[in-house]
Amino acid sequence: VNVIDIKNAGPSNARNLGIKHAKGDYILFVDSDDYMEHNALKLINEKICNNNFPNLLVFSSNVFNTDEVPGWLESSLTSRNIIRSGEDCFASLFEESSAVPFITNKVYKTSFIKSNNILFPTNIKLGEDSAFLHKVFASLDIAYFFSDVIYNYGWQRQDSLMLKQSSVRQIA
Repeated sequence: VNVIDIKNAGPSNARNLGIKHAKGDYILFVDSDDYMEHNALKLINEKICNNNFPNLLVFSSNVFNTDEVPGWLESSLTSRNIIRSGEDCFASLFEESSAVPFITNKVYKTSFIKSNNILFPTNIKLGEDSAFLHKVFASLDIAYFFSDVIYNYGWQRQDSLMLKQSSVRQIA
């Protein structure tokens, strides 16, 4: 494990630095206040090995810290078992609810990300994950979607950047 200590310049800069220094075969993103399922890495490895080492795998996620999960959120975190290829890869952005807006329910092949120079935009404050995912899906030739849960997402965190940005927009 390499620890990279940088001045806080936002999530896009930190993620881009992580991509630049990534040495493993695959990259996944975990927010500091969320957590992976205990068997997630084993399951991910099995799916990678059993599916010809794909460039992208999409999984399902659970939600915690809430009694009620909004329908759009549950849909966005629930994947189905399907393989999308060719032009269907980009179309899956609009047809597979688990394709966007979250980056944390996906596993990305490092060589694919680096060879296509896919990075997070640093000039925007909201929507950088979706911009990153549009670049990913536009560059894919095949994507694997699985219903297996690997990630646990904390909803309605008071310190969430997403909530802070939303409240600023509502006031403006």
